[in-house]
Amino acid sequence: MLPPSRTAKAISDARTNKGQNLRGRAMLVMIDGVSLQSSRSISRQLDSIDPFNIDRIEVLSGSTSVYGAGATGDDLDYKVAQAISGGNDTLSARVSAVYTETQGFYDAEGEIVTPDIFQGSLQYNKTIDLQTTVDVTLSDTKSIKFLAQYYDSQQDSPYGLYIVGRDIDVRKGFESDRQHGTERIMLSSAYNDSDLTLKVQSQTMFDYKGADDSELDGYTVFDLLGSYELPVGSIGFGVQNLFDKDYTTAWGQRAQIFYAAHYDAAAYDYKGRGRTYTLNYQVKY
Repeated sequence: MLPPSRTAKAISDARTNKGQNLRGRAMLVMIDGVSLQSSRSISRQLDSIDPFNIDRIEVLSGSTSVYGAGATGDDLDYKVAQAISGGNDTLSARVSAVYTETQGFYDAEGEIVTPDIFQGSLQYNKTIDLQTTVDVTLSDTKSIKFLAQYYDSQQDSPYGLYIVGRDIDVRKGFESDRQHGTERIMLSSAYNDSDLTLKVQSQTMFDYKGADDSELDGYTVFDLLGSYELPVGSIGFGVQNLFDKDYTTAWGQRAQIFYAAHYDAAAYDYKGRGRTYTLNYQVKY
């Protein structure tokens, strides 16, 4: 699926969305209005939900702080599908469990597509996507929504690149203790009261220890977002990294390991975004 004005690079088999945008500007990616870019921006936002769990994709025009910082262009919102659901007028819930496994991607001549060795491709990939949502209707104007997701997407490809000079060949027999992947937990709770909307969301990145005993520290950040409808227009406000969590991004930690033998580790101390405030006024016409 390629939304209008999204760059053509989107049709690649890479798990990264680096360099992709909407009308030349950065896009904010969400799942049911929950931003995926509050705690890190290392181009894995589109490797965040299994297609089975997508009911539709909404493209929200223009930049707004209602959903948090991260978009100078449009917002891309994945609306989850109703897999197994039930309830009554007061309480309703949905549960979904998806397992997906891919094989190799081949061109028209039957040759395997050259995999992306920088951010990893989606060939020979296994994905688990567990989601649940709970909606509580308090009154005609008040409601609360809870959303939880566990997502694990890991590559286990037997193919690697054999490079001699300028010649590149894709060969079978590749082995590694660690291949590319994404694993995370997302939690969100939202309160709606007629003109007022408040939302608290969090995302957790897991600890990782490699075969060489290198370690990456996980972290959890919380965001507070809200909007209020005025007689004309609306005000949107947000606080990303609500508790001002001090952390180093996954890429910053990995870069220190990769380049420590050649450069000062402080040069790659990429800190995560501290507490960030956003405020905007918006009129739709």
